[in-house]
Amino acid sequence: MLDRRHPFLALLPFLTALVAQRAHAQSWRHVSLGEQREIAVWQDPNDSGHQRVWVAEDGGRVRFGERLNGSTTWTHQNTPTAVRGPLLDIFMMPNGLRGAACGTDGRIITTINGGTTWTLRPQAMEYNTNDPALLWGIHAFTTGLTLLAGVRTLSFSTDGASTWTRVTIVPGSHYVFGTYYSFDFITNTDGSPRHGIVTVKPAHILYTQNGTHWSQASMFDLTGAAATFPVDYELWDAHFEPNPANPDAAQGYCAGGGNPTRLFRTNDSGRTWHEEPTSGNPTNIPYAVAAWSTQDAIACGYGGMILRRQMTAGGPSWSSIVPSGPAGSCDLSGRFSAPLIGADATPTGMTWVVGSFGFLQHANLSTGASLVQDTPQNWAMWRMTSLAFYNEQSGYVASQIAIGKTSDGGVTWGTAACTQNLTTLSDIALDANGTSGVAVGIAEGSSLGSPGSLNPSAWSLQGGAWQKSALRGEALNAVAAGQGYFLAAGGNGKIWLTNDGGMSFTHIASPDTATLLGSPNLSDVSVFGPTHAIAVGTEGGIGVCYETTNLVTWNRVPITGSTASLNALAVRIHGTTLQIVAVGATGTVLTGDITGLASFNPVPPSTAHDLRSVAMPAGAPDVFVGGNYGVMLRFDGVTWQDLPSRTSKDIRGLWFRDANYGYAATCSGQATSDTALGSVASSCFIGWR
Repeated sequence: MLDRRHPFLALLPFLTALVAQRAHAQSWRHVSLGEQREIAVWQDPNDSGHQRVWVAEDGGRVRFGERLNGSTTWTHQNTPTAVRGPLLDIFMMPNGLRGAACGTDGRIITTINGGTTWTLRPQAMEYNTNDPALLWGIHAFTTGLTLLAGVRTLSFSTDGASTWTRVTIVPGSHYVFGTYYSFDFITNTDGSPRHGIVTVKPAHILYTQNGTHWSQASMFDLTGAAATFPVDYELWDAHFEPNPANPDAAQGYCAGGGNPTRLFRTNDSGRTWHEEPTSGNPTNIPYAVAAWSTQDAIACGYGGMILRRQMTAGGPSWSSIVPSGPAGSCDLSGRFSAPLIGADATPTGMTWVVGSFGFLQHANLSTGASLVQDTPQNWAMWRMTSLAFYNEQSGYVASQIAIGKTSDGGVTWGTAACTQNLTTLSDIALDANGTSGVAVGIAEGSSLGSPGSLNPSAWSLQGGAWQKSALRGEALNAVAAGQGYFLAAGGNGKIWLTNDGGMSFTHIASPDTATLLGSPNLSDVSVFGPTHAIAVGTEGGIGVCYETTNLVTWNRVPITGSTASLNALAVRIHGTTLQIVAVGATGTVLTGDITGLASFNPVPPSTAHDLRSVAMPAGAPDVFVGGNYGVMLRFDGVTWQDLPSRTSKDIRGLWFRDANYGYAATCSGQATSDTALGSVASSCFIGWR
């Protein structure tokens, strides 16, 4: 007899047979975009045109590039699956073989073969707590010494990053400063540290001559007085010149900010620092600095800012070298306006800059060349919220400021429509052949529900082009394709119908208006028959589900075992058996049919994160669930798995051709407790293969 509350149970014999026939070699892989946090470049000493490049990325990824004969071949190296958060720093020794990387959750990985294999090291913990540390910097030496910097962490290891000892800071103690960010060192001929620096919050620089004992450097402003900084001011990065002629009088540069942006220089290997002038009074935050000679350096940071240090008749000055043209997220020929986070340079002047949206550029600045993009990226994909494909290669994504289009499976993206300052998009849907589509969101520029709003709440795909809908001033969260129509759902519990591909909408329902528990908000809608549909959301903070058989009357579907708000749902039919899966806040996964929803059995892996997306590929037992911070769960018909998604961003949209081939659109969500991580807007596109 069919268990109406758990329809999967009746299908277990059939599903188990399918699972037994399928190889489990699939995994989630990076396809495009993403966030590059830091970069390390190795220069071949015998060939100035040969570099190896390692990029630390979100999702525990390490991107590797081999540059020969003017072009770079890129691959992603295999890193331990336990590393799921962003890698925030990466370092390679002069031989290009030994290196280390670190990031969130106290994660540290090391390599002895140039990254062909990476080994997971024990988690590093904050000083005097049991919490994994947020790690911003790592540096290793051929002598076996390794240095680690992070939140309440400035430590050294002599056993290959397995155990850590707090450094000594004179005067004071380890916990005088809260956060340690960026290292750089000058080494002796035997590979031991000779001079070293680390940037600190509250804003300061420490220096060392052995890596284990540190002192406060002296810092001076433009007037020659002792430099002072606001409480929240951060000095993010510092970098020595390569191969200094006098190791005890090396030049180095430090970047911090913003408002104003401030740059400092040392000429005594880090013991004293003097502020240098900037041209144009920049106010953005510089996250990275890199030098390729005694006098030449760049700094890059928020707002796409790139400053170059050059000597002028009046002395040294930092000035902008970004391309001319207006800044605009949808103007792909204009100035990039998103965060640039990492930089490195070789002694020959080959300079690399990395950042959000797959930004990875290089140039030999010593010859006056301009930075050029080395990998595909598109900064209009600000925060991707949903995707709709009509075959394996072709489809669209909805983002915060644009509708993106791809014809090569998401490797490259074009901007099909710019919705910046018009509509913040939340969902997108296509008909079966991809010729008609609707994208929905929140109309910007006026209070929601205002008839006078000039901005659209939806966009319509007509004749291959996206056009503004006549529906204005509404908050639409979801859209689904029916047979010859589309349904949209959103704020105030409203459900809308369009028969002309989204050019105009009719308000057809506001479910359960007589018994509302509070202000309603419908987060997702799904159509599975000519006039049969399901919608989920929240009323007064309580999860709700509605069902209709005529698109007019919407009835409440009972929910037991959970009161969490619901964010997404998937619906499919196996024969005559209807299956519904809904996901929501704090790891909620419900399943059932129109007679009722209840907690999924077997119970999915526990997660405290909100779940944002769900998909059930046709003809398979699988259920895929995506959530905040890269959570990706999979039910294969028998058991649940917690899959590495290879991104640390929120998984907002899922599309599957079948159980072996799919895509996910992800984005950075709201600011986390660490606003420095959460405030960087970006997206990542991943594939299931």
